[in-house]
Amino acid sequence: MDSSKDNITEVDAPELKLYKRRWFMLILFIIYSFNGSQQWAQFTIINNLVKKYYDVTTTQVEWTSNVYSVSYIILVFPTLPLIKYLGIRKTMILGASGITIGNWIKVLSVAPDRFYIAFIGQTFAVSFLMLAYGVLGRLISIWFGAKEISTAGSLSILGDLLGGAFAYIFPTVLVTDGSLEHIGNGLWNMHLFVSIVSTVILVLVLLFFEEKPKLPPSVAQIKLAEEKEEKLLPTLVKLMRNPEFLLYMVSFGLNCSTNGGLFTCMNELLEINFPGLESHAGTIGSVAILSGVISSLLAGAFLDKTGLFQESANILTSCTSFSLIFFTWSLKSGHIFYVYLAVFFIGFFVFGYYSVGVQLGLELTYPIHEGISTSIIFFFVTILGLLVNVVYSFTIKTYGDVAANILMAVLNVIASVITFLTPIDLKRQRAENEAKEKPKELKEFS
Repeated sequence: MDSSKDNITEVDAPELKLYKRRWFMLILFIIYSFNGSQQWAQFTIINNLVKKYYDVTTTQVEWTSNVYSVSYIILVFPTLPLIKYLGIRKTMILGASGITIGNWIKVLSVAPDRFYIAFIGQTFAVSFLMLAYGVLGRLISIWFGAKEISTAGSLSILGDLLGGAFAYIFPTVLVTDGSLEHIGNGLWNMHLFVSIVSTVILVLVLLFFEEKPKLPPSVAQIKLAEEKEEKLLPTLVKLMRNPEFLLYMVSFGLNCSTNGGLFTCMNELLEINFPGLESHAGTIGSVAILSGVISSLLAGAFLDKTGLFQESANILTSCTSFSLIFFTWSLKSGHIFYVYLAVFFIGFFVFGYYSVGVQLGLELTYPIHEGISTSIIFFFVTILGLLVNVVYSFTIKTYGDVAANILMAVLNVIASVITFLTPIDLKRQRAENEAKEKPKELKEFS
């Protein structure tokens, strides 16, 4: 046990400890997640310039984003044992290393005939980003107490959100229209900067990130430590036989996927409706994400105070549907201000639900290992995200953007109905409440 009283905060039971350095572990994860997620829209947000420089099609550029989904779908099951048996420290090191290598590969792609190298580097980087999702739930559960777990969960996705905001703004600032040489210089500066930052983050993870505290932060973690460890396949079968979890996956996946499709194609939507204003795509995306940061923090604090998971999910999914209808109108309004306003609301409700949804998924799957639960949650989201992105892009090209956006709104309405109808059993919360009613001898969690 750590003898330094400065490094730990006492909780009610002497066997439960909240270590102050838990916040530093969370910050390191946020930085790591930021570094990975900013790869997602790096090329699509400057779609028109990438097409011009590499002489490729819109669809080819969009696949630099879609490859994230494909790699996740292919690799999630082979990597689940890594997250479970290597632990979160080694998994973080592996992920940060892969992202760094991918970024340095992209530095070598700056020439008009090297789009294939850019695609290889992008694939490498986003493939290792997927490891972050397995770490997320596990990190929160083993470092944070029961009364702060939703707040910590909301904070943990800040890296994902802020990385997305960075990807929307940074490429549009460094890579501007001009000659091929001018565009190439912008791409070089962008890739070099990101590669250096990735290397620094890798060093920080290597030096400072810890596996877990000596003592557990909550009764739920003690119960998990006492559970007989199940093999991977039976655990997956158990999840697939959980009807509440499956319904929740569909709802959560549809809600998140419509957001992803919209922002993947934002540059294209502006080309259609606001010719000459494509450069606004980055700032529009950032407005959505920054509003999402606000709602995510509010949602986390609200859940820790009230525990109203299903009520929060119902409100957020319903409001997302109305926001998408408003967005469809805003594109035809002739005033880009309304587009900014619409995406502010979309970001606020979608990312607020994103924060609620991850914790809700862990509640439904408790006491299953958090790394497995979060990986499966994002596996569902990724499959639906890929399908929705492809369908959304196809619908824009074939039937127009109005039809595509109405389709997104309809999918969100379906997600809202499923959320309303799905019964929610807050298993992790129930375990904490039962422990308060029936105190028991607590064991050391090492």
